[in-house]
Amino acid sequence: MRTLQARFRTIGLLGLILVGIALLHVLSAPEKGAPASAAAPECSDGIDNDLDGDIDFPEDRTCDGLEDEYEGPTDHGIHLNVTDGKITADAGDQLHYTIRVSNTSTVEKTTDVRFILPEQARLIAGSDAGLVQGNSITWQAVTVYPQQPRTFTVTVQVENNAQLDEQLVAEARAGGARATDTTLITHETTPASNWTQISVTDGKTYASPEEILTYRILVTNRENIEREIDVRTETPAEFVLHEVTGPHRKEGRKIMWDDLEFGPKETREFFVTGHVERDAPEFFSLRLKVSSGQEVATDTTTIRREGTAAAGLVISVNDGQKVATSGQDLQYEVVIHNPSNELVTNLDVNAVLPQYTEFVDALDGGQWTGSSVYWKGLTVSPFGERVLRYAIRVRSDAPIGSAIRAGVVAKGIESFDITQIGASRVGDNRGGVQQPVRSGSALSKVADQREVQPGSTVGFTVTLRNTTDRPWTNITVTDKFDHTLLRVVEQSEGGQLQAGGVITWQIATLAPGQSWNAHYRMQVHPQAPHGLTVSNVVSAVGDGMENLSLTERIITSKVGVVTHLPKSGAALDLFFIVFSSIVGAGQVAAMSLKRKALLA
Repeated sequence: MRTLQARFRTIGLLGLILVGIALLHVLSAPEKGAPASAAAPECSDGIDNDLDGDIDFPEDRTCDGLEDEYEGPTDHGIHLNVTDGKITADAGDQLHYTIRVSNTSTVEKTTDVRFILPEQARLIAGSDAGLVQGNSITWQAVTVYPQQPRTFTVTVQVENNAQLDEQLVAEARAGGARATDTTLITHETTPASNWTQISVTDGKTYASPEEILTYRILVTNRENIEREIDVRTETPAEFVLHEVTGPHRKEGRKIMWDDLEFGPKETREFFVTGHVERDAPEFFSLRLKVSSGQEVATDTTTIRREGTAAAGLVISVNDGQKVATSGQDLQYEVVIHNPSNELVTNLDVNAVLPQYTEFVDALDGGQWTGSSVYWKGLTVSPFGERVLRYAIRVRSDAPIGSAIRAGVVAKGIESFDITQIGASRVGDNRGGVQQPVRSGSALSKVADQREVQPGSTVGFTVTLRNTTDRPWTNITVTDKFDHTLLRVVEQSEGGQLQAGGVITWQIATLAPGQSWNAHYRMQVHPQAPHGLTVSNVVSAVGDGMENLSLTERIITSKVGVVTHLPKSGAALDLFFIVFSSIVGAGQVAAMSLKRKALLA
């Protein structure tokens, strides 16, 4: 009896200890922030939407959304100004915005610069090869030196049906700073000397000798009646003309478009293409002036010769790891050091995706090209450094003992980092075949067997579901497989089998919530060895899918090859579970009978 009571006391004491530990954990846990992602998707999308240097909650602890003006510090040393130089504008007018970015700190700053178009206006052109995304244009990884402002220009056209007495509000953002410009839409009486509106740009601030430039000339009839318009331009010195679009005539360096018929409020574009002469002097200004009547527009591009500074660059790449395991993310850091006293400009950096890896993310303005991460047009200050970062993941089929050789190249200078693939981490199942079924993903792929014998077939079903609130168009689904191990023996309609082990499907559109699927069967090579894992990769790309993560658009399917399939019947582990359950039940019954006897 005393032994039984001691046992109850011990169990009670253990219970009190567990309750105390749980209570202590609750009291000591940090206070949770507001559910930012529920209030605003921008707070959990992995993007610095307001360009303040802080990405998502909890870094932006007060994140309320894209329009939150109080995310993070408010002064990062970057100051902005944006203006179109006008107070009022008429429907159909072209507006030329100038964005000026200044650095008031004592060190150089690198930031993205974003210009958000006003409503009731459409983008015509932007300088410096800005990246157009929806209703905005972004210049990525812009370096701004102290007391050396950077200037960007954007040309928009007010919609012909723009509402009168409404404000056009344009906004610029960079490094946590914001600036706006407002212009009132109103009817204006156009003077006879100002019937046309003109803009011209080659999209560049600097160009090097022998570089090809394409000038885009936009001409607009500002009147509500048809007109005949003459356009004139003269190509700059040190510029060799290649091609001119539209009905024109040439006299030396002069180009003339005569008696062009424009409808009411019509805008037409013309292109002038050529290259910079090989002997163009350093800092020479190429100026292309376009005129029509009293309207004049000019584009200026400065010649910059890439000196020996780029040749002396020191480049390194490192993930900080000697050994990596299957499924592990590797964070690479590329350091570019300029040991000279010359400014390096227009530097392109390319990091190729190593074997046995898949792309995860790119920072500092890097763009994923499908096979590498690419940074374009970088600047490295004299005696300065530039740090670029990207992330990749070790694939699940990476063989143990092989090496991941990550390489980076810029201006012919290469650097490499070697990481060995080691044994699997605890919880990995390298011996089995894992089917990548993701119920919440846009793309999924299911095999009808986990293991197959050499020479037998396996069926696959690929499903693509639009998980967003906007339609997807021009979709291409691609399945890549090892054609030396697998061959297609049956497929549903619409699939195009290509040489080298590729099947593609074209989908015109998928509405929100709509699904598409395809079925096909493959035969495993009759001589495939026992224990081999055959893989194939399916991916999907299309308009409207840009915001999906890579893991939602790319899936690797694996099937194991076995010479002899296991016999049917209950597995040993099932017998063990049943046996353990019987033994446990017996012990409980015995203890219950003993307790009754003691009480009696």
